[in-house]
Amino acid sequence: MPISTLEIITLVKVSMESYKAARYAGYAVKSIYEDLVHSGKKELGEFYLKDGNYITWKIKVRVTGNRGRYLKLKSNLSDDTIRVSADGYKPSKYLQMRLEEWMAFAAYVKTRDSRLKSCLEDVLDRLVADVR
Repeated sequence: MPISTLEIITLVKVSMESYKAARYAGYAVKSIYEDLVHSGKKELGEFYLKDGNYITWKIKVRVTGNRGRYLKLKSNLSDDTIRVSADGYKPSKYLQMRLEEWMAFAAYVKTRDSRLKSCLEDVLDRLVADVR
């Protein structure tokens, strides 16, 4: 049976109230909100990386049930956020990357291997060149 618009609005309102309560109630409520809205968002980590133009980018490596594997990129020069999907999520709104590239970013979060970093700089250059 399809969900009505009123039910969707009610669910969103309840989810937002739960999210606000998470600031006071701790991680458990926020986790419930993430499970409701994103089918379980996991932030694997974040780090900073410079592109070929020496612009520093904050890179967040994430995975959710709905969006799949993706990156959030934010430069130190702008408030705009670039999202990059490894699973083909919303190709009109997200830049696309290969799964192997996303896995390299995820591996770098854990290892901070300098050899991997130089490869990631090349991938970052390609991604941000798409939006310049």
